[in-house]
Amino acid sequence: MSAVLAALPVVVACGALAGRVSATRAAALALAACALLVPLAFPLAPARLADVLLGWAPTLLEVVLILAGGITLARLLEACGAQARIAGWLTSIVASPTAAVLLVVHGVVPFAESVTGFGVGVMVGVPLLLHLGRDPLRAAVLAMLGLVAVPWGSLGPGTLIAARMNDLDLTDLGVACAVVNGVVFLVSGVAAVILDDQPTMPRRLLAGLGSGAALWFGVWAANSLVGTPLAGALGALLVIVGHLALARTRGAARARAAASVGP
Repeated sequence: MSAVLAALPVVVACGALAGRVSATRAAALALAACALLVPLAFPLAPARLADVLLGWAPTLLEVVLILAGGITLARLLEACGAQARIAGWLTSIVASPTAAVLLVVHGVVPFAESVTGFGVGVMVGVPLLLHLGRDPLRAAVLAMLGLVAVPWGSLGPGTLIAARMNDLDLTDLGVACAVVNGVVFLVSGVAAVILDDQPTMPRRLLAGLGSGAALWFGVWAANSLVGTPLAGALGALLVIVGHLALARTRGAARARAAASVGP
């Protein structure tokens, strides 16, 4: 019961957003629910409450600063036109619209999430997907599919804490997470293809599986060879390089075919 009550502010926020309430008002409603819930369901003496607030203040400040930095970066990139230029470059270099989406879902978003954390990857991915022609709802859903590198987000502090609390080796835990999360990587690739606005075809589904498999291999290999803290970033970087290399190879093959045909 305590877990259900603790989740209530999150449920309120999600319900408000589903009801098309603005993000600011949804956050305010969640805070109000939290303010009402804490004294009723989780009462604390004033001295204890002050200790808890002071203990969590550094973490709260860190999260706020990271989110503020991500929002500021997204706004600056939008204001200077960088998002549009990056999206245009991706469209021109990758083989298909599906490949561009998979590059964002399995490359850009996990990389940004791994080096920053706290959902900043979504703030980077959504504007790119919007410039790639996706509607806001579709762009948000596709970008959230890119949050598959959660165990390695912000260089994996959550995984580190879990390892220490359970007296486990960090690398061993990271490798185990990479193995289990492989299913998530594959499913996210298929889901991205299905949820995209392009016709769902077998070759696109295979592209989704291949992109997810590349992220799976990259994260697992990085965990095994380099260590858990950098695994998410290096795995996503491998996907980015792989997509770009594949696009370049296909572009060169098309150019050779066109040259062989002649004028």
